Amino acid sequence: MKKITLALIIIFVMQIFTGCTNTNKIGVDDKSKNTNQKIIGSNDNKSTGSKLVIHYFRYDGDYKDWNFWIWQEGKDGKEYDFTGQDNFGKIAEIQFDKKIKRVGIISRLGEWEDKDIDKDRFIDLKDGVTEVWMVQDTEKIAYSRDEADNKPKIKAALLESRKKIHVILSNELKVTGKNNEDFIVKVDEKDIPIEKVYAKNGNKVSSNSFYIILKEDVDFTRKIEVYNKNFNKRRVDMGKILETSEFTYTGDDLGANYTKQYTLFKVWSPVAQNMKLVIYNDYNDKVGKVYDMKKGEKGVWEYKLAGDNKNKYYNYRVTINGVEKETPDPYAKGATVNGQKGMIVDFSSLNPDGWDSQRIPEPIKTTEAVAYEMHVRDFSISKDSGMKNKGKYLAFTEKGTKISDRVVTGLDHIKELGITHLHLMPVYDFASVDETKEGYNWGYDPYLYNVPEGSYSTNPYDGRVRIKEFKQMVQSLHENDIRVVMDVVFNHTFSTGDSPFDILVPKYYYRTNSNGEYTNGSGCGNETASEKPMMRKFIVDSVKFWATEYKIDGFRFDLMALHDIDTMKEVKRELMKINPNILIYGEPWTGGTSSLSPTKQFRKGSQKGLDIAVFNDDFRNAIKGDNDGAGLGFVNGGFGFEKAIKKGIAGSIKYSNSLQGFTQEPGETINYVSSHDNLCLFDKFEKSNPKSTPEEREKMNRLALSIVLTSEGIPFIQGGTEILRTKQGVHNSYNSGDNINEIEWNRKEKYYKTYEYIKGLIELRKSQKVMTLDSAEEIRKSLKFIDSPKNTVAYLLKSSHKGDFKNIFIIHNANKSEVSVKLPSDGEWKVIANEYQANKDGVTKGVKEFSGEVKVAPLSTYILFK
Repeated sequence: MKKITLALIIIFVMQIFTGCTNTNKIGVDDKSKNTNQKIIGSNDNKSTGSKLVIHYFRYDGDYKDWNFWIWQEGKDGKEYDFTGQDNFGKIAEIQFDKKIKRVGIISRLGEWEDKDIDKDRFIDLKDGVTEVWMVQDTEKIAYSRDEADNKPKIKAALLESRKKIHVILSNELKVTGKNNEDFIVKVDEKDIPIEKVYAKNGNKVSSNSFYIILKEDVDFTRKIEVYNKNFNKRRVDMGKILETSEFTYTGDDLGANYTKQYTLFKVWSPVAQNMKLVIYNDYNDKVGKVYDMKKGEKGVWEYKLAGDNKNKYYNYRVTINGVEKETPDPYAKGATVNGQKGMIVDFSSLNPDGWDSQRIPEPIKTTEAVAYEMHVRDFSISKDSGMKNKGKYLAFTEKGTKISDRVVTGLDHIKELGITHLHLMPVYDFASVDETKEGYNWGYDPYLYNVPEGSYSTNPYDGRVRIKEFKQMVQSLHENDIRVVMDVVFNHTFSTGDSPFDILVPKYYYRTNSNGEYTNGSGCGNETASEKPMMRKFIVDSVKFWATEYKIDGFRFDLMALHDIDTMKEVKRELMKINPNILIYGEPWTGGTSSLSPTKQFRKGSQKGLDIAVFNDDFRNAIKGDNDGAGLGFVNGGFGFEKAIKKGIAGSIKYSNSLQGFTQEPGETINYVSSHDNLCLFDKFEKSNPKSTPEEREKMNRLALSIVLTSEGIPFIQGGTEILRTKQGVHNSYNSGDNINEIEWNRKEKYYKTYEYIKGLIELRKSQKVMTLDSAEEIRKSLKFIDSPKNTVAYLLKSSHKGDFKNIFIIHNANKSEVSVKLPSDGEWKVIANEYQANKDGVTKGVKEFSGEVKVAPLSTYILFK
């Protein structure tokens, strides 16, 4: 995921994230304070730089430890403290040393203990002095005092049941026990009788949290408002009422259900006053035919449209609180350009020739997988790729592409490399690329989850094209014995308010705080609420659809800790019914502080016994050091990492009392050293080891991947690492364009020996069952660590599996000098990997056999068998 604000980087410094476009990068040192902060009035008039005056108001009057984190776009952030006060509140006066047009700002408590508004905000600066007014819990920044409303207000009013409203106030209200504490509830301007009002905190003298109990049920599709003479009024939002069984729909027919005789439309919106279906005959039609939908059980609206309507387009027009809005269907399975309209799809008419009879790769164990991450556009866009369909799904169908007789590219390359699973970065419809023009983004900005992204198709306007071309890609990969993993980002949406989710059922699909504001556990401005029944249903329905209709073989979950454990269990359970060998893995962390209880988050350890794998950042950091800095790990000059490396090699299981990892079985760990986030491995070593020679850094790259590919668990390779991919030192290239992100296929020619080495290791791994053990018990029986010098790790694999070598001895030497290691037993040991080659049939260069002891070259992996 893309990088998030510095606050979150500090909290999760050992993690990586997968991304969202509507955030801003901030700096790298949250403890730095601005030493250039000046109070307006002294010699400020001599400065030619911009000047900013911030007026800040808090309802409780407590400003202790509150401050501002401010950054210029593209630069590091700094802390700015208050410099004075006036009758509005506290003041921070800031003098910049040059003219600037825009700054980002976060009002925070201390060193990120809390934030006022949990998102990045921005201030536009004018020439001279810019004054702004900010009010606690108010997102809008005012540019005049009159615009800043700091009167006491009802911060939130949430309907918990048809008779119960939870009210949260900006200030405490004295509890009198009389006259309903001056609260009034109105529905469409009509007073509703109140049974009683009581403070949430019991019989205290004052409170800012109250429950209003009504005498009669309210119709929550009407406009409900809460009044109090001491506070500004507030419209009531939906609280827990929609999470009850009364409004939980379990049918499998949400969306457009096509037949030749009719299409049945169903959409869930219990809060809607009215719902209309709009049918467009063509994707560019501006006016459609409108049909009134009927409300049925559980808040589901439906309409049965007679006739064969395939390839027509549709939207819904929903009326909530008297306001009508048009939106695509979140369950849409086809769409026109930029997701402007959904499409009625007859999938059988869009299948490529041979789709139903295509060859699906043979089932393999989870631990036999070799995952390879790739961005659709990166794969083929370079001039030397040899592919015609550059940046498109169809590039994965092209054969015979090459840059020389020995150097093949594209599909032929990944087939030759020997990977088992191609992990595609987001290929659902995302909002961060305008499909009407060329553009680049990683795509961690979901819009329509069940529709292929249009910018990767040859015609994004016609909804049929992206569907057929996506299937052609999958079919081609399957026929070349490569399975397909989809990168899914259910943890947040591109935006709120105007998202299809929010237009149909405002705020239901998202987590909110006690004030009814969106929480930001993703670092992208919002986080979805997988624990709510209809969001959980959407996630499960979506992955089932992709696995069934597109024959997807696996799913990688972005920020999986933002999903509750029960949801992930249901995902696994339902997908196993479709494909018992499906591969599921994800990131066991969040992108910020989530309102989901840590005990419910799917973190490292939550995966035990579920056959769901998680990215192993412990192993990653032990191998190479930190992600983006100069920190060192085992392979690039760090010391004392042998124990951590051994844990990873053993699949992070409980191997012994002194070697205990986080997994129950080895199939629960994704072993990796780099992914799309952070520096490429090549760039990382250039930063952390600038004094090493290029040849030494190449050996570090090779050694790092060797450790991953010879460890128990599931190996994961960032696409291009096998040819020393570079992004020119850009660590967060989510929108950096093709020049930075493209796979430079000519690097395969330059680093062909490393490519051949990694290819040989993959082939060796796939040929030896003892290297892909799927139980902790087998690992403890088969793997034995052998004493070896410092900065080396050596271990013996003993196997009784048919076709395996009986004894395999592996040594990883991270020293810059040769080391000698005693062999586990007498006799001759044949070398199948050294500093030159990895060849399961035996090396042809260097010493081919050893007895007694083996001399291991610097920065290399040696593998011998007997």
